[in-house]
Parts: sequence; C-alpha cells; structure tokens
Amino acid sequence: MFRSKKVMTSEARYEALKLNFDTEETPSPGPAAREETRSPEVLNAQLDDQFAATKISGEPAQLIRSLVLLWHDHVDLSHEISQSIDSTDGGYLHGIVHRREPDFGNAAYWFRRVGDYSIYPELANEVSALNGESAFTAPLVRGGKWNPLAMIDACEAVDVGSADEGDSEFLREVQSIEFHLLLKRFCEL
Repeated sequence: MFRSKKVMTSEARYEALKLNFDTEETPSPGPAAREETRSPEVLNAQLDDQFAATKISGEPAQLIRSLVLLWHDHVDLSHEISQSIDSTDGGYLHGIVHRREPDFGNAAYWFRRVGDYSIYPELANEVSALNGESAFTAPLVRGGKWNPLAMIDACEAVDVGSADEGDSEFLREVQSIEFHLLLKRFCEL
C-alpha cells in the first residue's frame, strides 16, 4: 500500500516560522538591544522543534536560526552562524550583522560581495509602498531598485545621531520587511 507523505509548502513553513518575529517592538537597525527578546536557549529549543515539524534542515535551518537570533538582538551568536555559511544567503546575513554591530565598512564589503540579491525587487517595491515620508526613501530605492549601500548609510546616520526619530522608526520598518522577505526565501530553499 502506498502512503502519501504530506509535504509542507514553503508558504506553510514561513507561516509557522514567522511567529519567531512576534515581538512588541521591531529590532533596532543598530546595536541597541530590547528588553523583551527571548533568550538564545529558548529560541534554539523552539527552532529545533519548528525545524523538525517543518522538515527544514541543513543550510536553510542555519540561515533561519541566524536570522531569528539577529531579530532577537543576539548579534554575536547570529554572526557566528552567518560567517560559517559560505553562500550568497550567508553573505547577505553576514552583511546585516555588520550593519547592526555597527561595522559599516565591513557591512558594505559583504553587500558588495553578495551583488544583486533575489529579494531586492520585492524589497524595493515594499519599501516604496510604505506610508510616511523619510529622507531615506529616495536613496534606498533608486529607479525602482533596492540599494543596500544606502541602507548602510541610513543606519550610520541613525547611529551617529544625524537622523531624527521618525527616520529611525522608518528604518526599523524597512528592516522588518527585509527580515520577513529573507525568512520567506530561506523557507523556499
């Protein structure tokens, strides 16, 4: 007798794993840590269970683990994982880690190394559609294309205090979109 194994779609995987991003506040685009994040031990146990349930393993699991740890402000732990993943996806995460540390020059190196990345068109569309005005909107999306180096510049402006609180909140929203798009991508691998 043939038994069919039900395969979980990438969308179902995404829906199951995006719960890890349910926090009261989105992460800072810089190094500031929030009080209400989950501990690495709790996150790792949750992720192990979720990976078993969603049948995610290997590099996609490591990418998602690094992304979730970074969402919860565990920058050093995320860095350890992302720098060990020798792929464009790992390089992209590595760039975000350096953007948040902040180590802007190193972040730029990693984003240049990544080149044109798969989520850029959707990221550009979603950022362009955001409500509210920010001085960063135009540099982030030029000619309909996402500019990761402008995101680094914007994060640096917030870090050195040359941007206002509204711009900081705007970048939090942009980064949240970026994380969700990355999670969707990693669920498709």
